[in-house]
Formats: sequence, C-alpha cells, structure tokens
Amino acid sequence: MTQTTPPTVPDMERLRDATKAVLDTLSPVESKVLRLRSGIETTARSVDAIAKLLDIPAEVVTSIERTALRKLRNPSRSTVLYSFFEEPSPIEVRSVIEEVRSLTPDLISHLRLNSCDIEKVQWEVFEHLVAELLASAGFEDVSLVGKNEATSADIFAAWKNGALGTKVRYFIEVKRWKDRVGVEVIDRVYGAMLAERPKIGWHAAVIVSIQGFKELRKYSNEELTKLGITLKDKNDLIRWLQDYEPNSDGLWLPRPQRDLPTAV
Repeated sequence: MTQTTPPTVPDMERLRDATKAVLDTLSPVESKVLRLRSGIETTARSVDAIAKLLDIPAEVVTSIERTALRKLRNPSRSTVLYSFFEEPSPIEVRSVIEEVRSLTPDLISHLRLNSCDIEKVQWEVFEHLVAELLASAGFEDVSLVGKNEATSADIFAAWKNGALGTKVRYFIEVKRWKDRVGVEVIDRVYGAMLAERPKIGWHAAVIVSIQGFKELRKYSNEELTKLGITLKDKNDLIRWLQDYEPNSDGLWLPRPQRDLPTAV
C-alpha cells in the first residue's frame, strides 16, 4: 500500500537506521571507516584519528572512504535509504528532505551518501551546508551574512595566510537555482565586491551554483582569476562533502554567526 500522506516531520532516526543497513553491504573495513567518519554509531572522527585507530596510513583511509562512497551511490544500495517508506516515490523522498529546517550531522551523512539530494534541501539549510563545509576545510570567521544590510554576500569566510599572517576575506555568493548562473550574476558579484571593499576589505569572491554556469563568452578562466572570482558547481560540493571532517562535538557551525567580523 502506498503511503498517501507524506511525513510532516523528517524521521532522521529511521533514516540513520536505513543508512546502517546500507553500510552493512560493504566490506568490513569500508563499513567501519564510513561509520567512524560519519559518526553514525559514535562521535565522528577525523581521517588521522581513524588511521591511528586502524594502524594504517591516512591516505589509505581516504582511499577506502572514497571507494566506499562511490559504491554507495549505486542505486542498488542508495535506494535502501528510502526503505522507511512502504512504497517510496520521488515525491515522498523529496518531501522528507525539503522539510528539514536545520543542518544536522545526520543530514550531512545522508548527503554524503546521496549527493543527488543536495538540490532538494531548503535554501537556508543549503547556505548553512556550504558554510559548514568551508569551516571544516579550515576557513575562519565563517558567517552567514545574507540578511546583513552591510553586504550583498551570502557568506563571509576568511583564509589565514600563514606566511604573511593576514587573512584573505572571501565574498561568497550561493545560488540554489533551478537554472545555471549567467554572466550577469558574475558582474553583480564583482561590482558588489569592489563597492564593499573599502568598508569590508574583500579580497576575492566565490560563486557557488548548484546547477553550474552558462557558457561565459565575456570572461575566460584566466580573466576570472585576475578578477579574483572563483566558480564552484555541484561537483565541487560533492568533493567537499567527501572531504568533510566533522568537528569532534558535531557541527563546526551549530549556531552560525550572522554578523561581519570586525577584526582583519
């Protein structure tokens, strides 16, 4: 019998159980690495911590993880994650993801195994996800500033230059559109970055588009680099998810800052 009414509250506990069942189809070492990395059964651990625990090189842990994630993207395994529906349909699955109102470690674990669901999350959760991935990668002062009247950016993030002891300030624009981003967005971001530079000190901009970018005849890749603009698409997000290192306490940004940092 088909479930006629989609759930009003996402059942992340049942989703976690479904994920455990999928992991049991992998080899013991692949399953163990993913369980430790995702924190499904215990606190999530870093690659280095797992390497020490298993007494193998860190690069071997990374290789095992990527191989396992590739296997899990196969429909024969990924569809099991929807087994908590009696007869799952794309509409029912979409309703579960779209009703998630906040970023959680469980949701990140799900997206690592089902990257196709990235575009289904709420836009507020999507922005938080991008910010969380940046924080995990080593960016500092990561803040969700999309509602801050002082800037047109969606996310503020800084990268510390160890050699110079300064921080490179990134203006980050996040687009969860159904269509690819065109040159008009690039022009707007570049203009906003320049206009706000005296006040905020932007050094460069990153545009993240889940649907990718239209053909850009106006700018070559070299010209974009000279302008200080980097373009990232869904494939980049998937790589960031695969490289994601959870905080020992859960999320790096459980309660993201909303204000622009004052210190340079």
